[in-house]
Amino acid sequence: MNNLSARHFFQKLFSLKWECIGLACVVFLSIMIFRAASLTEVSVEISSSRKTSVEIFYLDTHISADNYSLKNWIAEVCHSPGKFAELHYLLPGDAKYRRLRFDFGNRGGVAFAIREIRIRRYFFLEYRIPAERIFQIFTQQKEMTSQSCAENAAEFTSGGTDCYFVSDPGAFAELAPPRVLWGRLAIVLLVDALVVFLLSVCIRCRGRVRQSAEKVTEHFEKHTLLWIIVSVVVAFAFLYREFIFGSAYYCYRDVGSDTIRSYLPSYRFLCENIRAGSLQMMLLQLGLGVSSYTLSMQMLDPFFLLLLFVPLSSFMGAMIWVAFAKYLVIAFFSWLYFKRFTHRSWLIWIGVLLWTFSSYNVLWGQHYQFLSAMVFFTINMYLLELLLAGRRGSFIFCVLNYALLSMFSVYFFSMIGIFSAVYLLGRSIISGFRWKKCLMDELQLLLNGLLGFMLSAWISLPWLFLFWGSGRSDAGSRTLANLFSISSFEDILIFLGRIVSNNYFGVLSHFVRHNYYETTILASSLLIFWAVSYYLFCRTKWQYWLIAGMMALPLAIPLFCQIFAYRWTFVLVFSAVVVIVSFLERYLKEPVADRQMNVFAVMFLIFIPVVLYAYFSVLSSVLFSVAVLSGVYLLFFSRPSGSRIRRFLPLLLMATVAVELFLMHNSTINQRIPLGEQDFLFQVFEGDIYRKVKPLAGKSITDGRTLFFPSADPTQHYTLPLIYNYPGVSAYNSLLPATIEKYSPETVDIQNSNRYSFYPEPATELLLGVTTQISIDSGARLFGYQKPEERNGVWKFFRRSTLPFGYLYTQRITAGELKHYPKDELSRLRLSHFHFMDKADESMAESWFPGSLPKRAKAVQEAVPLMRDGKAVSAKGGEKMFRLVSRKLSASHSVSISSADPRSGFHILEIEGKFSRKQKIMLNCDGHMRMLQALPGHRTYRVPLPQEKVSEISFRVNPAVVKLISLSLLRRQGVDEEIDAAAAELKSSPVTDISYAHSTWRGRVDNRSGKIGMLCIPITWQEGWRATVSGRAEKVYGINNGLLGVPVPAGVHEVTVNWSPPYYGLGVVLSVSGGALTLLLYFFIYRKSSRKRIDEGTVL
Repeated sequence: MNNLSARHFFQKLFSLKWECIGLACVVFLSIMIFRAASLTEVSVEISSSRKTSVEIFYLDTHISADNYSLKNWIAEVCHSPGKFAELHYLLPGDAKYRRLRFDFGNRGGVAFAIREIRIRRYFFLEYRIPAERIFQIFTQQKEMTSQSCAENAAEFTSGGTDCYFVSDPGAFAELAPPRVLWGRLAIVLLVDALVVFLLSVCIRCRGRVRQSAEKVTEHFEKHTLLWIIVSVVVAFAFLYREFIFGSAYYCYRDVGSDTIRSYLPSYRFLCENIRAGSLQMMLLQLGLGVSSYTLSMQMLDPFFLLLLFVPLSSFMGAMIWVAFAKYLVIAFFSWLYFKRFTHRSWLIWIGVLLWTFSSYNVLWGQHYQFLSAMVFFTINMYLLELLLAGRRGSFIFCVLNYALLSMFSVYFFSMIGIFSAVYLLGRSIISGFRWKKCLMDELQLLLNGLLGFMLSAWISLPWLFLFWGSGRSDAGSRTLANLFSISSFEDILIFLGRIVSNNYFGVLSHFVRHNYYETTILASSLLIFWAVSYYLFCRTKWQYWLIAGMMALPLAIPLFCQIFAYRWTFVLVFSAVVVIVSFLERYLKEPVADRQMNVFAVMFLIFIPVVLYAYFSVLSSVLFSVAVLSGVYLLFFSRPSGSRIRRFLPLLLMATVAVELFLMHNSTINQRIPLGEQDFLFQVFEGDIYRKVKPLAGKSITDGRTLFFPSADPTQHYTLPLIYNYPGVSAYNSLLPATIEKYSPETVDIQNSNRYSFYPEPATELLLGVTTQISIDSGARLFGYQKPEERNGVWKFFRRSTLPFGYLYTQRITAGELKHYPKDELSRLRLSHFHFMDKADESMAESWFPGSLPKRAKAVQEAVPLMRDGKAVSAKGGEKMFRLVSRKLSASHSVSISSADPRSGFHILEIEGKFSRKQKIMLNCDGHMRMLQALPGHRTYRVPLPQEKVSEISFRVNPAVVKLISLSLLRRQGVDEEIDAAAAELKSSPVTDISYAHSTWRGRVDNRSGKIGMLCIPITWQEGWRATVSGRAEKVYGINNGLLGVPVPAGVHEVTVNWSPPYYGLGVVLSVSGGALTLLLYFFIYRKSSRKRIDEGTVL
């Protein structure tokens, strides 16, 4: 009886096998979605008596079990003293933290009040810590005084520079009892059961379901494009849900912050100025003057036209919809492309989805113009197939596509052009390699590319000239030494991990190898392991091995990878998708050697994590998803030909691919730190701060340059002149002139070769034409500025001494004397003397502009030593004007300097140390941040400080990288008098009637010196400047390591200085010639000839 009952039970269970399989799949999907939504948001409702930063550290079990690390650190700034504000911290989803630590500023005597702390995770789990429980949960405290709980707020005062509290180890478990989590999970499982029940009904009524399925399949075959568009819309809605349905904007504050710091300001600036008709060739809103050609990737992006119709108040919200339009266009041309390889609609669907939402498009596509480049690339691949087929009209469309691509980006034009040649060669090898036909195809491709480049030459040639004059070209030339070297073993292992997933080594701060973006992107789908096994081991032919070697060779050459920074790997991802589609097409026709193929695929999938764990000790968080998905694919390909799974293989593969795309890309998009409406940067870009500051910013050079530092982080200030449309002194762009790096080493803040700003040093501000500075800090007191004017909570400072946007030098210092002058005195030297950049100019000018020795007194300054030989120093007489306080965290050494007697003056912090590698040091001076870029070696740096009075200075360094030797605070005396005297001397020969329009500077110079003078215009010198003095052509010199200089004889003269792009005329000639030649070839040759088409169904 028992045997019969057991047998009956198993028979019943077997009859429900599909329900069981469905239940397992639904539960798996629920768990995966549940895990994918594990991003943690910590919100703190807080107020402070002064503007200060609030930092959060978290303990991460798989990175640092017992130590707080800067890797587990996020900082926000409380910007509104006396008002409650909500600070938001987004912790990565894979951060298995156990305790949280809040650090409250770096100064004592600041009063804080906290109403509530909220921790939200897994969609619905929200832990609330009310004010009355804060001190009960965060029991480990330091330097916290006057604790109380009044009016629903936990109040305390920081008693020193190291004020913090830490939560108890079991605090979060107590706040979120297990029954809450299990209760919510039970709800999810009930929903899963309902889904399975509906699935069971469909199975039981499979006759009707089969009829409906046949109708759906028939509709899918007839309207494949419609289904693809619907699928793209649904996939986009799932992946980008936070930006469509939530309050986040499609730009990131994490490692992808280029979207905020560079791209968004550029797009916004272009929209504003194109609508107003005020866009110029030479932009003074970008650094000290940069060509608008540097914005060609934004300005000539075809999708930029959509943004021209968007109000500026909704600009940031429109970026996600522009990205959606790009995905639709990529999907459309992918559909056209894959139609030429297969007639199976479901296989076309898989190819389109895998490429449209590929790892490269999803990650690098967050840099807006990169996704536009992928639109050009997809169109190019379709046109190459038309070229191979000998289609009429393919010639003209290929040329136009290359022309638009070259105008958009010569950078991507070169990468796509190289791959196109390799692609045609590979297609020829697969088809039997008829060398004459292959040669003709390559020559025609070369002709199309050359004609396209000629059509775009009026844009491309000036762009190339700007590139060779930028700091990026120097970086590229240094990589030539690596031409014959090969990639390291570590790099090759990293390639293996990134074949599996972008997130194999983690996301954001948990990305443990190199850079999350810059590391090579190779992931397409796990199906690539079966495809490679099928072609290389089951259908072994020399052609497949040769093509695989051709594609993998660039990865082994660091030169190629460094020039394009691994941004070229989209060609490998696309090739992998093509290989997958071709494999599935072949496999359905010839389903042989299943066991051998599966064995090799599984061996690859086991080998990669084992080797990476053995070398890096990294157990990836994606391995569980990889294991389950691999098991599903293994189940599909291991079943015999006549099995039921084989009959439903297309549907099962489509569903599995869709799930894989979600699991692999959800973290890339959503487990990040996007910009939200509550973020301070949003207020600066579009919110309340923008509306208050915009009317105060200068509009032209007649108002002088403006400085605006709204936040403590200096890296967020580079492109504010673009946002507010005022002439500034900072920039963030890949094509900045290399000359600016040499302007003033002690005042210029160079961040790599693509961004810079200037320290607020009085002489530099005077000579660059700075007249005003805007602040949102009511307590700001800036050296060299008058008492500010307050308007709507914004303070506008005016400099005591200013110069017009053009002034006349009458004294020059020679290069020989300049070598013996201290570098940190260059700005003082330029108050009276100028010097040439080019030695040839100096030797030529010696006869008519002899050099003179500067007779300037040495700066009088008071030095207060704080540290010597790594130890704190006490002042003589027992008095300590400044005291040095040091404390240690696990991975940082924090140095704090406080003053008991702050005095007015111009202050400079002198830091001497040994640096083992390039290091960024963030200095916090009374809430104003400065970034010091230290180079390797034993070096001394002097950092000008902006405040009139210095109360506190603090900074952090990594003791493993930096060994501090000495610290001194220099208070320079008589700076105001020196600046006033220099300004009066430079104004003795007045420059008036200054204007700047259409990239032309105009002014009247009254040279009263009785001899020739050098007019200095504070705009970046580069090729293309031309000048006339009273109608006579005059050469424009580069002076003072980066500014414009025009010789002006004695007397009154009208001076005009104009900039036009170098090689622009030659580019116009080439473009006209290219257009004529293209039309000639099209109408008289290609229109009359048509080569024999190749079979559209040809696959690998």
